[in-house]
Amino acid sequence: MLRSRRQIVFSIIPVSLFVLLLVIAEFALRALVPSLDLPLVKEVTANGLVWYQVDRGYLEKYFPAGAAMIPELKPSLMRKEKGSDIFRVFCIGESSMFGTPYEFSATIPALLRKQLRHIRPGSEIEVINLGASAINTNVIADMAPALASFRPDAVLLYAGHNEFYGPDGVGAPWVEKRFPFLTPLKYRARELRLVRLAQRLLASLRGVSTPPERNLMKEVSRGATVEIGSAEAARIFDRFRENLRRIFRTFGDAGIPVIASDVSSNLMFPPFEHPSRPEFGEIPGLFAAARYAEIIERLSALRTADSSDAFIDYWVGRGYAALGEGERGALYLRRARDEDLLKFRAPGRINTIIREVCSEARIPCVAADSMLGAGSPSGITDGTLFWEHLHPNARGYDLIARLFLGAVTREDLLPAARSAPPPALLPFDPDSLTLPWLDLAYGELSIRNITGRWPFTGFTVRTPSIDSASRPENEILLELYNRRLGWADACARFGQLEENSGRWNEAERTYGAMIEEYPLEYYPHYRLAALYKERNEIPRAAAEYRRTLALNDTYLSARIDLGLILNNTGEFDEARLHLTKALDLTEGKDLPLPRAQICYGLAAVAANTGDIPAALGWLDRSLRLSPGLNPAQQLRAKLMRNR
Repeated sequence: MLRSRRQIVFSIIPVSLFVLLLVIAEFALRALVPSLDLPLVKEVTANGLVWYQVDRGYLEKYFPAGAAMIPELKPSLMRKEKGSDIFRVFCIGESSMFGTPYEFSATIPALLRKQLRHIRPGSEIEVINLGASAINTNVIADMAPALASFRPDAVLLYAGHNEFYGPDGVGAPWVEKRFPFLTPLKYRARELRLVRLAQRLLASLRGVSTPPERNLMKEVSRGATVEIGSAEAARIFDRFRENLRRIFRTFGDAGIPVIASDVSSNLMFPPFEHPSRPEFGEIPGLFAAARYAEIIERLSALRTADSSDAFIDYWVGRGYAALGEGERGALYLRRARDEDLLKFRAPGRINTIIREVCSEARIPCVAADSMLGAGSPSGITDGTLFWEHLHPNARGYDLIARLFLGAVTREDLLPAARSAPPPALLPFDPDSLTLPWLDLAYGELSIRNITGRWPFTGFTVRTPSIDSASRPENEILLELYNRRLGWADACARFGQLEENSGRWNEAERTYGAMIEEYPLEYYPHYRLAALYKERNEIPRAAAEYRRTLALNDTYLSARIDLGLILNNTGEFDEARLHLTKALDLTEGKDLPLPRAQICYGLAAVAANTGDIPAALGWLDRSLRLSPGLNPAQQLRAKLMRNR
């Protein structure tokens, strides 16, 4: 007995030492290798305030080591200290919530933010885009507790398309399919620095490469097909239901309102994968020849033998829709979507589950699918509001944003209006919603590249924005798309190009979009002010100069320009104040031309207020600094004539 006890003790000691070494190594890595840390947000400081910025690389832990393509979050900003005056909205979901194929101003979160700031002027509005391509509710449910800790005033959820091919969907390990509680534990383990280090070492040993023919759709699906009536599909549906319950429970326990939406897709898009038969080859030609009744007759006979063929139901549905029998056509087209063996579109069962769980949890559920169908000419979702099989165009995203906004209003979640009644919503047009060419063209380029690869065949995309643009405009677009330029730099360059080319409306849209996306940046306000000054819209120019200086009170050009235009509008005291501060900013610096402009401005203020000797003194200083400064020469000549 004593001997066996000793054996146990001597067995425990090395195991304990090994565990202790692992613990020490974990804490050492946390302290010494910060690059292994993947927080959801990082702290940044701007304008004397501390902000949280979403970490774009946070999703790494949800994908296997060495994954060739890992989606990123949008690095949105929100205040670290959330006061009662801040209205914070989290927009959570997959690629459609992220905004694919757009990345800037034509997304659901950006369009919602624009309308919220319009109807609640003066309120501080934060709309944080937490959508990402290729994730699903396994990821969202895992993120929900961390998201709840940031105390959003509302959470908007648009998710359900990626349940089959997102992380740990049909590609989940066998043991996790049998015991789904292991999946969240796996995500927790991947937060350990030791595990993360091991993953990165493994990835480097394997060597990660992304051949040109690879794309995210192929990467996440691996081409796996799923029959709608299979046990695997049933497992996915059950998992989706439980994930939704977890998400709603997490936010509900924190007292955070959630608004969910069902999801929509293009029913007129053909199925990606279906059993092939020789007789199918004639069908597209018959449809092009408007022989709809013949298509229905031929395929209905085949459907008697096989009632689960996506191709048959698709073309029967198209036939009925073309004959004006929209409801009957939609029934077949929904079956075709569900029977598509490549599950890139959520089957109808997903929307049923969304509505059931929302009802069970008393969560408001908006009907995006019905709305987008109603917005299509035939009443069936089609290419009117969708790019391809899944992603809405800018108009489609705008409709979904309005749907969410209506629910936020009905649930009385908005801060009290400071004006009564609140203004009407902005109409859908590029000027009102500040949708710049750069984002619309980016969407065209992105969707063209997406649909030019597997699993798409023979799909063409119209690119009117790209086709009508100049070569310099498209060069900036390509630099942006290839990640040689970030959005802020690309917009600044593009706006300046449009200004120089006399396309002032496009420049205004671009700077306006920058202001919406980067509220802490002073430069777009300055460019907008300069644009308004050029158009002789002086009150608007002065307002933007003041906003520029509120964000950066040492920006010399804004001080000078504001001082000069205030002199011209008769606001002499404020003009003198700005020009004097501008002069102080140039002290000790080799800036002869700006100093000459400031001295000229002070001379003009002095002349306008009747102090001619002071005006001449300032003009002498101006011309010593820059003898060829024409406005100073003209003013001096005028004053000398009138002495």
